[in-house]
Amino acid sequence: LQFLYFIVSPPHQMQANDDISESEYIVKKYTTLRDKGRKSIDVLIGLPCCSVWNQSFDPFMSDAFDILNELWKLQYNSRAILTSSYGIKRWEIGEIAANLGQLHFYAYQRKGDQESLKNAFNFYNVLKERSYLELPHKLTSHHTTFVIKRMRVASRFCVVCILMDNWPMFNNCLTELETVMQSLLEVAPSNPNCELFSMLVEEGQRLCGILKEKRKVPRLPISYQHKDPMISNAIIGVNQHRQAKFSELPVDMVRMIQSLEWERDIKQKTIKKISLYRPTASDLSLAAASACQTGRGSVLFYLNANTDKDKKTRIPLSGNECFFPHDLTSIAIRRSVVIILQGEGVVEFVKESSVIEDHQNRIKNEDDPPMLVIMASQDERLTDFLTNPLSQLSSSSLDDYHTSFLADPQFSTLPQPLRHFAASPFIARFIANFCLVRDTLSDSFVYPPIPDAVYGCKAVTEYTQTSEGQEGVRNETG
Repeated sequence: LQFLYFIVSPPHQMQANDDISESEYIVKKYTTLRDKGRKSIDVLIGLPCCSVWNQSFDPFMSDAFDILNELWKLQYNSRAILTSSYGIKRWEIGEIAANLGQLHFYAYQRKGDQESLKNAFNFYNVLKERSYLELPHKLTSHHTTFVIKRMRVASRFCVVCILMDNWPMFNNCLTELETVMQSLLEVAPSNPNCELFSMLVEEGQRLCGILKEKRKVPRLPISYQHKDPMISNAIIGVNQHRQAKFSELPVDMVRMIQSLEWERDIKQKTIKKISLYRPTASDLSLAAASACQTGRGSVLFYLNANTDKDKKTRIPLSGNECFFPHDLTSIAIRRSVVIILQGEGVVEFVKESSVIEDHQNRIKNEDDPPMLVIMASQDERLTDFLTNPLSQLSSSSLDDYHTSFLADPQFSTLPQPLRHFAASPFIARFIANFCLVRDTLSDSFVYPPIPDAVYGCKAVTEYTQTSEGQEGVRNETG
């Protein structure tokens, strides 16, 4: 493992110059690398999202890794000097490990690299095992910033555990997060982070019950010959300001990324993905353009944002920029695309635009790429239902439903674009789940339209009745 190499590597023999002692040299080098490391992370965060799919991202990432790796080795090999001459604290060592874990996870967010995800887990695990960020025994209001930092590190580790399907460690981290949250309530009960982290703990418990079971791959009853239905690139954007988050990632973003990891495990090694929280319209457009230029499969475009209350044909984003319907059209004309939108007014946003009409005119040419659009106006509920449509159903029951749905004779009546995307188990589950919860979502829309016969097929009706019966039993016994 990469972080173990730093620990066991031989100490670097540093020579102090004639003017300062060796201890002064080490302390100066430590503080210099520490400041450079913080700045390098800030630079990475400020890079435009389009840099993910070209070479401009790599030099900055490489520079940040070089600085932080050297800092990690320096604090290990010269710990005695830094302790006696500088007074380095354990939490400062923990901060370095946390920064390296964050950097590896940031690389994973931008590139979908599994090795980066594993390295992030290793650093967060070291941080936890060695208690580098352990809270003081007597907390006061002066420790509020440190407690919040500790909670953010724990929440990042929770996300890494979710994506790696390490549920025992996730449960451990979630318990620790809840304990730290109680500490924050004691020293700063009015801090706005208390409510957000409380929602995070509740969501973590819910996710644990839903996602920890391995899903079976839905078996397709028909052999499809369409080209590259698998997801190769994904853009996941969220512009909701008040939402429970695991560290920097909102809950629905975590659900989508975890679903993509499930897809990756089936057939392909890497899905290039970028997660954008509060993006500008330029960020989304540049990311979409870059995604359409690389890879051979379909593009997944997910956006959770509300439309303008006065003008429903635009979505206000960060930087006083707006996202317009023609921005969706520019994606659909270049690659087969799955568009998932949620937020207030998004259904009207698409219906009042010419996106679907333009696609209907183009799709007459069989060579034009297909498009799938799934929308719902309820904030945060769509991804909940798409990933786990009826929480009353057990994991095995939901797997049986997917198999039954795809084997149902009515499945063959789906429009060609839907059958194209259903060749991907990831999208096949979304289509099946949407059919199961359409009546629950009061303002939803799917294009191409799903025939009524599919909504009323035996698999959907049976499992809807099963879930309603289980819910009734729960209400009677509750």
